[in-house]
Amino acid sequence: FLTGDYGEAGNSYPCPADGDADTARKQVAWMVENASAAVRAALPNAKLFGCLGNHDAAPGDGYGNSSAMAYLYEALAADGAAYSADLDEAARATLREGGWYAQRVALDGAGGGDAPGQLVVVSLNVNYWAPGMNAEPTGALAEAQFAWLETTLAAAAAARDAVVVLGHEAPSAGRSDGWSPGLFARYERLLAAAADDGAAIAAQLLGH
Repeated sequence: FLTGDYGEAGNSYPCPADGDADTARKQVAWMVENASAAVRAALPNAKLFGCLGNHDAAPGDGYGNSSAMAYLYEALAADGAAYSADLDEAARATLREGGWYAQRVALDGAGGGDAPGQLVVVSLNVNYWAPGMNAEPTGALAEAQFAWLETTLAAAAAARDAVVVLGHEAPSAGRSDGWSPGLFARYERLLAAAADDGAAIAAQLLGH
């Protein structure tokens, strides 16, 4: 599980002295993909699931709408991309929309992929919930992700699946790099409802 910031701070600006914004966008998409490929090469028998950090956009901390982020989301969801090699088409579709996805993973001894009691990896793009990372922390994509998360967790609960949540910025209530006020409480309510309905929230992994 990788929790974002594949490039260090500052890497979302073009390296060449004569580089432009398009160069920076291609560069940051390459970094995320190249890092994913390197991990896969080092761990060839492992499945790889990641999420996006604030330094994985160009310029950094600059997450826009689906069209503005197509340079990143389309590259990572493309056929053959190392970042999304373990994702099905439904997961790739939401990756293209907003940089988030959920993937159900069959566990050994759990009866196969269609049986209950599997693992669901939920990769959030919490940059849409953090006011310092985009202009509309409660805008259309922020709300779309909440609606998608509610549906995803309900399906996991119905199947009695375990859930691992990946994210980047932690809620950090009251801090400028945390989530917008009220969003963490909404998130906690969704997770609590899913747990009450039968999902096992196995882990929440966030790194910033």
